Amino acid sequence: MLFSKMMIFSIVIQSFYYTLRLSFSIACCLVLNILLPSPTFAQIDSEAANKPLRIITLSPHLTEMVFALGKGEHLVAVSDYSDFPAAASDLKSVASYQGANIAEIVRLQPSHVLVWRGGNKDADIEKLKALNISVYESNIDSVENLLDDIAGIGVYIFEEQAAQTLIQQLTNSINAMAVQYTNASINVVYYLSTQPLVGLGNDKWLNSLLGLCGITNVYANSPSAYPQLQLSDIIRRQPNMLIAASKANKLQLAQFWDAHKAVLTNVITRANPDALHRFTPRAIAEMTQLCERVYAEPTLK
Repeated sequence: MLFSKMMIFSIVIQSFYYTLRLSFSIACCLVLNILLPSPTFAQIDSEAANKPLRIITLSPHLTEMVFALGKGEHLVAVSDYSDFPAAASDLKSVASYQGANIAEIVRLQPSHVLVWRGGNKDADIEKLKALNISVYESNIDSVENLLDDIAGIGVYIFEEQAAQTLIQQLTNSINAMAVQYTNASINVVYYLSTQPLVGLGNDKWLNSLLGLCGITNVYANSPSAYPQLQLSDIIRRQPNMLIAASKANKLQLAQFWDAHKAVLTNVITRANPDALHRFTPRAIAEMTQLCERVYAEPTLK
């Protein structure tokens, strides 16, 4: 079962990792699954606490989170596209869009494995549990969930204090945005590509971030997380601003819209997808900057 929005991201942003719905299965692990009983969470936690810390992450946002909590030196393997911070790029990858290398994960003898429920394949997650490997399941779809996840990971990798400190910092940033933009409101089209023209729909994570400073995505009620947009409909809706999830400069972005500037407000700003689209503290920092850019731009409305 593929997670549809991951497919859209893989088309639009090569560095994006939301295509993970891992499908690799190892025969030897199937045999072990028959022979080994599933451990209880209490058994897993007790055993993990007594092992040297050897962490594996199966999603880029989890790799980033482990570094953010000060445990990066304990990582023994990560997933593809784990590229932040730079040190993560030097680590061995045991997961890609094609699947998780279960045999290699077992060989590395991790004490802790962090997985993404909704990004990694359910069967792979259950396989790891069946092999008596301690597993933490990350499941984030909003800013509130992000703070909860940081707390959970902090407990899991024995960094509760670091997690609480980080949560407080993020909470301060979120509250500051709420105060600064109390009466702010702007309608936008947030898009990820022009060929095809794909925009943000009902994705809860990104819409919750935009809402921190009163930015309303005009396609938030779309039945799809990342719908293909019609230029004629955008012109009809007349958004105050266009936000491009792109690293291109504004002149490059404007080229697509210039032919329609007589009928469409051609105000464009950018969002950094590497930061904003990952479930990490960097998303809050990027949102702070995006809010400043959005409200600093002159609009024609």
